Amino acid sequence: MGGVAERRAAVVAAASLCLLSLAGCGDDSPRTPPAGPPAAGPLPEVVTVAPTTAPPQRAPDVDLRAIRSAPAACGLPVHHLSSYRGSVGTTSTTLQVVDGYSAGMDPVPPVGADLTGDGGLDLVGVLSCTVDGNPVPDSLVLYTDTATPLASFDIGTVQRQKYAVVRALRTPGGEVRVEWTAFDSADAPVTQYEATLAWRDGALVLLDRRRSSGPRTVTVSEASFLTTDGNVHCVMNGDAVWCDVARSTWTLPPPTTAPTAPASPSREATSTPTSNPAGPPTNAAPCDGRPYGRTFVISGGRAKRTCAGEAGPETAALGAPLTAWHRSGWDATVVLDGRRSAALTPGSTLSTSGITCTATESVVTCTDTRTRASFDVGRTVDRLSTG
Repeated sequence: MGGVAERRAAVVAAASLCLLSLAGCGDDSPRTPPAGPPAAGPLPEVVTVAPTTAPPQRAPDVDLRAIRSAPAACGLPVHHLSSYRGSVGTTSTTLQVVDGYSAGMDPVPPVGADLTGDGGLDLVGVLSCTVDGNPVPDSLVLYTDTATPLASFDIGTVQRQKYAVVRALRTPGGEVRVEWTAFDSADAPVTQYEATLAWRDGALVLLDRRRSSGPRTVTVSEASFLTTDGNVHCVMNGDAVWCDVARSTWTLPPPTTAPTAPASPSREATSTPTSNPAGPPTNAAPCDGRPYGRTFVISGGRAKRTCAGEAGPETAALGAPLTAWHRSGWDATVVLDGRRSAALTPGSTLSTSGITCTATESVVTCTDTRTRASFDVGRTVDRLSTG
């Protein structure tokens, strides 16, 4: 019996040691990881989250041909336009478009710009109104992709004068710049303004409104103009220009024979006088009785004096073919020999394909853009440069 008890005690002791060994029993020796790969667990679940907002969509551009309504302006509600004209009672409206406005006035074409910030081109146009035949200040109207008026702005609300006539809409850098003339009557002084049209809090507003002195750059194929003192008359055509000076304080060249000037301003572009820059040659043809010395010309890339042309300052009369560049109420106007004539506002520039001309009140400077030949002419100035 004693042997059995001893063997049982030994087994119990060995089992206890085994359990203590498995539990660690404070043993700091490193453990040996179990042999073989761990059992594979379930794969992680992949969840796709839909975006909470759709990507922005670009709004469609306005189709000018689809516009058939005018905004609430000039005291009128939204109303129908037919060929860009509409009326309610004694009030008529006109959305100015490229194909015409009214007799004697050039239209201001609408311009496209993303004014509302939706990615599509909006359209800004000028709405002109007459009530019982009397004009009221112009309004600006904004059309969106639906070709219906979204908003309008009465320019008369930002000035003291009675009338406001928009002269130009421009889009430099994506902005919409508005130029207009303000006056109280046809014979009253005019004030020229410009401002930026913007869309703020669901309404049209004019920002940075200020008076404009009027200088601008105009590209023409041909033109006729005067200085504002009426003393210098110029005609431009393609790569040629000539200017006559009526009165001067500088010494005229000797009254010798000189080359014949072209019979009309338009012929100057293809005619090359035979004079040299130093003065008229002694064997040249006479000027046929026209004065020599007060006429300066750039032709064939050279600047020189020549005979006075047959056409005079009457070519600068308002309404004449060569004054189509002139904007009444914006560009300067002078009265010469009883005619209202187009004058180049001091600081403004007229440019053809090859010539640029700028003016002060009394001096004109013209330059050949290729050869840099130029002249300055006025009452006290007569300078020629061969470039």
